[in-house]
Amino acid sequence: AIQRGADLIATDLRLTSDGIVACLHDATLKRTFGDERALAEVSAAEAQALGVPLLTNLLALADGRIGLLLELKEDAAATPTAALLEGTDTDRVLVQSFSVACVRELAELLPTHTRYQLTSKAEDLTPEVLAVTAEYAHGVAAHYSIITEESVRALRAQALVAVTWTVNEPAEKARVQALGIDALITDTP
Repeated sequence: AIQRGADLIATDLRLTSDGIVACLHDATLKRTFGDERALAEVSAAEAQALGVPLLTNLLALADGRIGLLLELKEDAAATPTAALLEGTDTDRVLVQSFSVACVRELAELLPTHTRYQLTSKAEDLTPEVLAVTAEYAHGVAAHYSIITEESVRALRAQALVAVTWTVNEPAEKARVQALGIDALITDTP
């Protein structure tokens, strides 16, 4: 991502058995590392030995080189993540989660960091729901399939940033960009 000139690295965060924040999408280590255990069953040292990076590793790598978009996969990761992010560049480290409770907690713990509410549900983009979302988040990161001209207008009406994920096909990139979104998450920078 750094070599290709991406603005941010997007990664997922989960806790190890000893409460250390690690960068891993799946709850288990099976798909990525061939280990049947859940990340929550192994210590940070064991996870690192398998090749799982810790958030501290990623923060060191990114420092001054690239921004970070951090997705918290579990509510329990909010407090330890916030502790690690204290003092980080609030313009370069953004946080998001599908969990409303998690994003609300991050609003309290990291009031100056940009926070996105993740969603894949069109009903989360209604004016009524977005009015509530605007109380604790700076924007909504929605699956590209639910982004429409109407939803972008509803986001704008609440002064929320419009982000979409994971847009890999050129035609979909062109479609969502034409709608006036602010950012897109892609596997193909």
